[in-house]
Amino acid sequence: MTISSRWFVIASVIFLCAGQAAAQATNTPVGRFSGTLRGVNLVGASDVTRYSGTVQIEPSTSTKPDAWRVMIRLSAISGYANAQSQLQWTISPGRCGSTLQPLAPAAGLPPLELRSGGNAELTYDGLFLLVPNGSFNLVVFNNGVNQANIVACSNLKYDAPKK
Repeated sequence: MTISSRWFVIASVIFLCAGQAAAQATNTPVGRFSGTLRGVNLVGASDVTRYSGTVQIEPSTSTKPDAWRVMIRLSAISGYANAQSQLQWTISPGRCGSTLQPLAPAAGLPPLELRSGGNAELTYDGLFLLVPNGSFNLVVFNNGVNQANIVACSNLKYDAPKK
């Protein structure tokens, strides 16, 4: 093997190793987030709305970096369930009540469809930049997607993978 051939082989090995390291450095989700949805005060309402539920967010089976599976279960008392059959949602950094900064536009996410009994379930695989031990919340909207239209919120707790 000539010297130039050896350098070519060495350079190729270094290039392949660097590519492998870069692929491993992508943000592949690990662990999971979970929380309890609780109703929040509507602007001008005298009491807390009657929404409740759970949120589970776990790594998606997708091979894309930052892919998560979001599972939402929501219940509403019948009076609220009849008022609006579809509710929008999103994930935002911070805790419930903090300034809304959606990680994905609510209009681009599938709505929660309330059935006649006031229950809704949704499973959605999508891309969200969620970092372990970060502070995030999931919000549910009624009649618009701004801070004043939030009817339920869940502070998301990170659970590291079990070893």
